[in-house]
Amino acid sequence: MKFSETWCSWTTFGRLAASDAGYWTAGLPNSANIGDTYIGDGGVWGQPFHFSDLAHLIVPGKFVTDDGVVKTQDIQRLSARLGALGVPHKLAAALAELP
Repeated sequence: MKFSETWCSWTTFGRLAASDAGYWTAGLPNSANIGDTYIGDGGVWGQPFHFSDLAHLIVPGKFVTDDGVVKTQDIQRLSARLGALGVPHKLAAALAELP
């Protein structure tokens, strides 16, 4: 995470049903890696993921890199854009304020 400007964590329905219920972590995919129905192969997530298989995606307001640098992400803006697109999501303000 040292060189990442963004961070998120996600899991899939397939992983929840058949494996360890774990989460992957990486930066957020950029627009070149996002298709109409999937996150493309390669890119920051390293492999393809269909949107219909994404069970949970966490995007924190703040995260700390491996070398201790605190970075922020504009989750208010992300929430507004998701809402405008009709994408169901929750913005947990109480969690966004944690140190």
